[in-house]
This record gives sequence, structure tokens and C-alpha cells, in this order.
Amino acid sequence: MSPADLCEIDLQRLEQVRTESFPSLITALSAAHPGLPLTVSTARGLHLHNLRTRGRLLTTADIIDRAGLLKNRQTSAHSKILSVVIHGTRLALSDSSGNIKWFEGDGLTEVRRHRISYGDVAHQSSILSTGSDDLARKILSTAASSDPAAFNNGDILFWTGEKLGYA
Repeated sequence: MSPADLCEIDLQRLEQVRTESFPSLITALSAAHPGLPLTVSTARGLHLHNLRTRGRLLTTADIIDRAGLLKNRQTSAHSKILSVVIHGTRLALSDSSGNIKWFEGDGLTEVRRHRISYGDVAHQSSILSTGSDDLARKILSTAASSDPAAFNNGDILFWTGEKLGYA
């Protein structure tokens, strides 16, 4: 067993149920909550470890029960993720609904949301304005500066394909 392996232990029998290997060393784990996947942080990124899949044979009842839990990722989300960036201690992402969302490091707790599109199209007058159907295709964090007094330090710069903006 290496530091890049995650071992699941059955606490009633005190036996190892299964082991999952990750591409690099495990640096942090999220808190375990019933019904939610475990977030595993490695040097190469964040990974989800599904606690519902067990190392045993599935019965027909298990398959029927799991059918309601597992969904196709294309149909289970309200919108698709277009871009992700690390913004300080949080994750920022843009989605196909025209939102930029900030999440805690666990990837589950949303802390802020900014909608870049709006309903009134009459305000489109500059390169930094957004339209009613704009989506942030690419986002970048401006928090790379070591000077905390720098202009726009800590903002998110987004590109819609035609226009630039910041949140």
C-alpha cells in the first residue's frame, strides 16, 4: 500500500473492503457525509471517491436502488461547467447558465454567485458589457499579484468569446 492509495475499512468487521489508487500522493480528504462522495485532494487535482460503490456482488435490489442514485452527468446537472480556476482558497467555475460560482475547497459548498448575463440588451455599449445570452467561456483569477493593493487583485476576469469582463 502506498500514500497514493485510499483504503476503505468496514468498522463492524475491522476488515479492508477495498482500495482505490490515485495518480499522486493524497494530501487531504473531505469530511465523510452519508450520501455524498468523499473528496480526495492530490497534487494533481481533486478526485471524487464514491462511498456507495462497495466491493461486493450486487443483487437485483441493489441495482434498482442505485438506479435512482446514479445519473448521467449530462442530464443530472442544471448546467454544464465551462471553465474552472483556483481563486485563493476557493474554486471558481463558469457554467452554461451564465453564472460564475465560487465554492469552498470541498467543491460542495457554494459561497458566492455572479450572473454575467441579464435580460436587458439595451445596455451593450462597451467591450466590458455583457449581453442577455453571454456565457463565460474562460475565466482567470487576477489574484496572482503579491501586492494586495494592486488594481483588480482578487477579481475574476472572464471572456465570453467576444467580450471581456470581471466579477
